[in-house]
Amino acid sequence: MKDAARAGAQALVKPLGYLSQEAVARIASTVSWNLVVEADMAESPFLPSKFADCAVSGKPILAITPPKSEIRSLFCEYGGGIAVSNDATEIVAGIVELLSSGRIAAPTNGTLSARFTADSIVKAYRDMFCKVRETARC
Repeated sequence: MKDAARAGAQALVKPLGYLSQEAVARIASTVSWNLVVEADMAESPFLPSKFADCAVSGKPILAITPPKSEIRSLFCEYGGGIAVSNDATEIVAGIVELLSSGRIAAPTNGTLSARFTADSIVKAYRDMFCKVRETARC
């Protein structure tokens, strides 16, 4: 909130605290676009769980993420958002792109959201366990 206040944008930021998965899904599906923020570091080995919640919404995502991250890889492969670094100029450019490109009016093409449905997650785990079992038999 301090950064938002310094930027004169405190009216645009509303901290909500802890939210259940259902609440996040409901909010993520009703907004124009979603924001995911990762730690400011050179590389992120993580995939924030809230990213999956936002991806399933089918709404565009602005991700403030390190130059090397799983989120960037997913956007390259499936689309669904814009990745920017933790730099004010890049962040503003990302917001302007979302607002001016028509991405807000049109939902993403669905390929990113399909990657995070319950069925696709179960399938990924099943495939992974099958590979582990096959390797263990050798």
